Amino acid sequence: WVRPAAMFLETVEIAGVLTPRFSRLADAKTP
Repeated sequence: WVRPAAMFLETVEIAGVLTPRFSRLADAKTP
């Protein structure tokens, strides 16, 4: 899917840690 560029600049809170959203996507694509 396609997301606005702003989405990739945001950070998301995972397990109480702010993580760049892009890293989430990269992890999801990792075998």
